[in-house]
Amino acid sequence: MYSFEPSFKELTCLGKTTTAMYQTNNFGKSFKKKLFIILLIFVNGILFTQNKTVLKKLEIQLLKHDKNDTTKINTLNAIANEYLFTDAIKTIINTKEALKISEEINYEKGIAQSNVTLGFIYLNQGDYKRAIKNLILAQNIYIKLKDDRSLGKVLLYKGLMYRDLKEFQKALELFHESLELYQKFNLLDNVTSVCVQIGITLIEKEEKSQEALEHLIIALKKNKIEISEVHYGLSLFYLKKNNLRKAFHHIKKAIKISEKNNNIFSITKNILLLGKIQKYKGDLIEAENNLKKGLKYARDNYLKKQELFAYDNLKMLKNKQPEVLIEFYNEYIKLNELLFNYNTLKEIASIEQKNDELIKSEFSLNESKYIKEKNEISIVFWIPVFLIVLIITFLIKKTFNRKSGFKVVNDAKNEDLASIKLLKKNKKLKEKLKFNNKQLTSYWFNFQQKDEIIKSACSIARSLEKSNSSQEEKRLIQELIKIGKENFSLDKEWERFRTFFEEAQSGFHTKLKLKHSNLKTNDLKLCSLIRLNLNIKETASILNISGGSLKTARYRLRKKLNLESGQDIVDYLIKIEMEEFD
Repeated sequence: MYSFEPSFKELTCLGKTTTAMYQTNNFGKSFKKKLFIILLIFVNGILFTQNKTVLKKLEIQLLKHDKNDTTKINTLNAIANEYLFTDAIKTIINTKEALKISEEINYEKGIAQSNVTLGFIYLNQGDYKRAIKNLILAQNIYIKLKDDRSLGKVLLYKGLMYRDLKEFQKALELFHESLELYQKFNLLDNVTSVCVQIGITLIEKEEKSQEALEHLIIALKKNKIEISEVHYGLSLFYLKKNNLRKAFHHIKKAIKISEKNNNIFSITKNILLLGKIQKYKGDLIEAENNLKKGLKYARDNYLKKQELFAYDNLKMLKNKQPEVLIEFYNEYIKLNELLFNYNTLKEIASIEQKNDELIKSEFSLNESKYIKEKNEISIVFWIPVFLIVLIITFLIKKTFNRKSGFKVVNDAKNEDLASIKLLKKNKKLKEKLKFNNKQLTSYWFNFQQKDEIIKSACSIARSLEKSNSSQEEKRLIQELIKIGKENFSLDKEWERFRTFFEEAQSGFHTKLKLKHSNLKTNDLKLCSLIRLNLNIKETASILNISGGSLKTARYRLRKKLNLESGQDIVDYLIKIEMEEFD
C-alpha cells in the first residue's frame, strides 16, 4: 500500500519483470539495447543475491544467539524489516517475538520499534483500531526518550491512517509535524517522502492541485527512494484531471519500479489504479483482468483497503452480467461498512483522547512526586516559617472577612467552567453532525447506485427477451425482470433514508412539516440533499433530473419556505434543524 520505506532500498526481483523486458525489447534493433538488458539482469541478480545474503546472515545470527537481550531484539526487528514489504506474516511473527522480549527486559527502544512496525502492517491491512494503539504506544515512548527522528516516522504513519479515513485536515497537520522533525535533522530523503504524501493528500482532498503537482515534481527530481510512490501520485493527479494518457504513462512506470523492488503493497495498489485508468479509457477486458489481479494480491496479503478499491471499480464495469455486478456491489458495501464507518473513527478519536488524558495524569503525578520529595528535604527548615505565615494569614482573614470576595471569585470560576463545558459540548455536537452528514451522503449514494444496477439488469434482460432464445431462457429472463421490479423501488429506499435522516438530524423533516405544512415528499427530498451541502450536479444526478429542472425546483421551494431575496436556504434549514420542539 505505502512504498516509501523499502527495507532493502535497491532490491530487485528477476521474476515477471525480467521476462516482460525480454518480450518487449527487439534484440535485433540495437546492440546498445541488448547490452543494457544484459547489464540490468546482471545488476538485478547481484542485488537480489545481496538481499538474500543479508537476510540469511541475520537469521544465522539469530540462531546462534540464545540470550534474550537487546542484540536479539534488534536482530528480530531487522529480520522483520527485511520482510516488511514481501511477507506480512513473517514480519508480524518476528516483530511480536521482539516485542515480547523487549517487554520482559523493559527495553523501551525495542518496544517502540516493534510497535511502529506492527502499526504500519495493521495500517496497510485496514485494521485502524489496532494500528492506532501500536502507534500511540510508540509515540509516547519516543516522546519520553526525546527521540524526534523516530517520532517523525510515527507521525507520518498516523497521517496516512487519517488520510485513509478521509480526515484530510488532520492528516495534513500530522504530515507537517513530521516534516518539521525531519527538517530539524536535515534528513532529506525523509523530508521528500513526507512531501510526496502531502501531495497525494491534496490530490485526494481535491484542492490546491497546483501545489500538489509541485510537491510531486520536486520529489521526482530529488528523491531516489520514493520513485514508485511519486509516479503513483502523478498518475492519480492526471486521472483527476482526466488526462488518461499521462495517468497511464506514470502508473506503468510505478508498476515497473514496484515489481523491481518486489514491494507487494505498492504492486497491489499500482495494478488496481491501472485497472481503474483502463476502465475510464474503455479497455474493459484489460481493466477487469488487472482489477481481479489486484484483488487477488489484496486478499492474499490481507490488504482490506485495496480489496475495497477493487470491488468499487469491478461493480462499475459495463461488460459484466448484472448478477455479477450486484455480487461485487454487495461485497463493496460489506467491506466499506467494516473499514470506514462512524464508529471506527469515533473509537480512534476516543483512543487518542484517553492517551492524552493518561499523559496529563502521568505528568501531574510526576510533578506531585517531585514536589513531595522536595518538600520532604526542606520541611525541617521551613516548618517555623510556615507556622508564622499560617498565623498571619488567619489573622488577616479574621480581620478583613473576605467571604464576599471569595464568593465572587468562586462564581466567576464556576461560570468559566460552565462556559468551557458548553464549548466542549458544542464541539462534540458539531463533530457528531459532521459524521452524520458523511453517513447520510454515503447512504443516499449507495441505494441510488443499487437501483441503477437493478435498472440496468432489467434493461439487459428485456433486450435478451427480444432475441431468438429458447423457452427456458425466456422463462429465466422473466424471473430476472420480476426480481428487478421487486427490488427497484426508489420510494421504499427513500422511506428508509428519511427514517435514518430523521434519527441523525434530530427530527429535521418533522420540524420542516410543522413549520411548512405545504411541503410535499419531493420538497422534503430536495431539502435533505440541500442540507447535506451537495452541489447542483450531484443533487440533479441523485434526483434523476436536469440541472435546469433542479434550479426551477429550488426556486419553487424557496417560495414555499417564504424566503426573502438574498436569504441563504442552507442557513435557513440549519436554523430549523437547531430549533427545539414546542
